[in-house]
Amino acid sequence: MTNVWNLNLKDRWSLYRRWTMDVRQRYRRAISLLHREFEWGVERLKKAKAMQDLGILEHADVIGMTTTGERGSVSAVMLEASGFF
Repeated sequence: MTNVWNLNLKDRWSLYRRWTMDVRQRYRRAISLLHREFEWGVERLKKAKAMQDLGILEHADVIGMTTTGERGSVSAVMLEASGFF
């Protein structure tokens, strides 16, 4: 097909819907890939921050924390891994 204007109206609409569906699918795949990459980056950042926090805790002379702070920022696994328990 070289000229879509040679198609009847019903076929042109059908072709149009097909093209728009193809474009949407391509964008969805691209967005999905970017979302996975973003989530991977978020996890890497969380791990890096946890390692940074662990390094700070390992070199601290005094460690104090509220129960609210403990629940949100330092996991028992980090404290255990650093030898505090």
